[in-house]
Amino acid sequence: MVKDPFFSQAVEEIRKVLSRYPAVAAADVFGSTVSGLRRKGGDVDVAVCMRGPVDPWLRIDMERELSVAVGADVDLVIFSQGSSLLQHEVLRTGVLIYEADADERIRQEVLARRRYLDEQRLPKMIRVTVEEDSG
Repeated sequence: MVKDPFFSQAVEEIRKVLSRYPAVAAADVFGSTVSGLRRKGGDVDVAVCMRGPVDPWLRIDMERELSVAVGADVDLVIFSQGSSLLQHEVLRTGVLIYEADADERIRQEVLARRRYLDEQRLPKMIRVTVEEDSG
């Protein structure tokens, strides 16, 4: 776990805010805040797994509320809406800080891992197909 006083305090504030949103299944902090490379005044990257469809205004409200609570800009991403590379980065480096629905978090993580692996294999599959067609 990260041993930065800012990180510990930010996590507590993020948990308080997210617990008021029933649609939030889980949340990870990732990026420079976790790696210890966050500069003073830098933002805090938070990825949330949501239950069901996401209202864009809800995301904006949460991001604003989180920024006020943490005392720094929060870059809030909806995990299921992120690119496969972003999802992979969250899964690889993120720290799970909040969980209200483990089943939903795991379901979304499994889908994200499958998508990432499929996309990693795609260029090789295309290359093999092209080589077979030209040979």
